[in-house]
Amino acid sequence: MKKVISILFAGLFLISLCSCNGEISDTNADLSPQSTETSANNQSAVETSAQNTTSETEAAVTAGSTEELNEIIAADISDTVAALEADYKKLEDEITTYDTYIDNTDKAEAFYTKVNEENKNLCIRLQEYAASYAEKILASDISNDDKYGEMDDLYDNIYDDGGDSVYDGIYDGVLEDMYDLFYDGVLDDGYDEVSYKEWSKARSQEYDWWSDTRSDVYEQWSDFRSDVYEFWSDIRDELWDNDVDKAEEVISDYKEDIAKLKDK
Repeated sequence: MKKVISILFAGLFLISLCSCNGEISDTNADLSPQSTETSANNQSAVETSAQNTTSETEAAVTAGSTEELNEIIAADISDTVAALEADYKKLEDEITTYDTYIDNTDKAEAFYTKVNEENKNLCIRLQEYAASYAEKILASDISNDDKYGEMDDLYDNIYDDGGDSVYDGIYDGVLEDMYDLFYDGVLDDGYDEVSYKEWSKARSQEYDWWSDTRSDVYEQWSDFRSDVYEFWSDIRDELWDNDVDKAEEVISDYKEDIAKLKDK
């Protein structure tokens, strides 16, 4: 690859600087609006995602090297995608017919909400990782020319590999599986089982959930990559000019922008 830590973790950043020591190591049938149960499931998904955000970003701040940070990033993406895949598998095992889908529309809707939230928070964490990455590089005692070169690792591990993994795992992975399972699967099979009106309504609702989620996921992913690319480019411009103070200002501004994302 060539090509934040939010304000809440600003204090922890001081710890990471100390640990680095100035060096960089290598490393239901009516389909009515969502029920009370659905709302509870959706809220649970949001809270779980927020808890994951905290633990992963804390680990990123205290990482002693960029190599260790790379491992944290890869594990975070892998774990997030694996958790969504496990939840999808539960739905696949439980919803095998048109009738079982109708009986579990609340679970289908809740899962789309979870995918949306998990993807959003993962993309925010990746931006936080980018800020942490840059901070560790600037805190090192290598030359500005070497710092400029080290920034390519940020691009490679977050913008490129990280971005590709999120896209393949969620947008082009879990969500494509959901389409095949529900819209093009059990709902399509229900055409001859119920009236056309009922069948069409159920299928239209499912498509709306899937399409809206996929659109949101893509937008979140695209925004994350655009922001990381601009951040990476701005940092390199300042290092090219040997202006570390300006580079640090770029990081500070970037972290403020990330904090705003978390408030949306």
